[in-house]
Amino acid sequence: MIMFLQIVVSVILFANKVFLVAGKKFGWLIGIVGCAIALLYFYLIHLYIFTVLEVGLIALMSYAYFTGKEKNPKTENMIRAISIGVMVFLCFFVFNGLLTVCEFGSSALFLIGTYLLSHNRANAGWILYCFAHALSAYVGYEKHQTFFADIQIASIVVSIAGMNFSKK
Repeated sequence: MIMFLQIVVSVILFANKVFLVAGKKFGWLIGIVGCAIALLYFYLIHLYIFTVLEVGLIALMSYAYFTGKEKNPKTENMIRAISIGVMVFLCFFVFNGLLTVCEFGSSALFLIGTYLLSHNRANAGWILYCFAHALSAYVGYEKHQTFFADIQIASIVVSIAGMNFSKK
C-alpha cells in the first residue's frame, strides 16, 4: 500500500505543479486531491511534519482555487492565521535530528511558497519550491521512498520552469 500511495501522491503533486506552471487554475484542485492523499501516505511512513504540512497546503490550495481576482481581507487574515498555526505546530517536531530539521525546512518553504504562488508572487514562490523539493528529496531518500524522492528532483526542474514562465 505504501508503494501505491508513494506513486499516486508523487504523480498527482507533480501534475499539480505542471498545471500551475501552465497557468491552469485546475492545478490547485489537483493539488488539493494530492495533499489529501499525502496526509495518509506521510502518516503511514512516519513523516509527521509532512503530515501536518498537508493540512496547511490543503487550506492554501483551496483558497487559491476558490478565490477570484479580488481578495477578501477577512479570508486573507484567516489564511495567514492557518499558515502561522501550522508553522508553530511544526516547530514542536523540529529538533529531533537532521531528518526532522530537513522535513521542517521543506514544509516551511512549501507553505510560504504556496502562499506566494496563490498571491501572484509566482517567481518567489517557485524559488522556494526549488529548495523545498530539494529538502523533500533528501527526506525521501533517507526514508527509502525512492520514487517519491526522484519525483521531487523532477519537480525542481518544473519549479525552475515556473520561475522562467512567471517572469514573462
